[in-house]
Amino acid sequence: MKQLHGSSDVNQACLAAASEKGQMTVEMILLAVIFTSIAILFFSTVRNEGLMAAMVEGPWSYTKGMIESGVWKKAEVAGSYHPNLFYRHLSLQGDSEP
Repeated sequence: MKQLHGSSDVNQACLAAASEKGQMTVEMILLAVIFTSIAILFFSTVRNEGLMAAMVEGPWSYTKGMIESGVWKKAEVAGSYHPNLFYRHLSLQGDSEP
């Protein structure tokens, strides 16, 4: 059987395309595995080190002090600055002119 000129090149190109058909799928699965592994490592590190808790609890301590005592200090310290703890003089007679 006689082949036409250039037909062997076409056959080789078709075979090469067929052999690379699943390469993109394999590469996408590999990338998905890599990114999933990186995400799991990142989130487990954040959880174990308590980084998210530190980002939330740090400012919250000052906000809690302001809510409870009206002073921008940590909640543990701000209790002693509450306005109800100040000694105030009270007169039930009202203002009187001399």
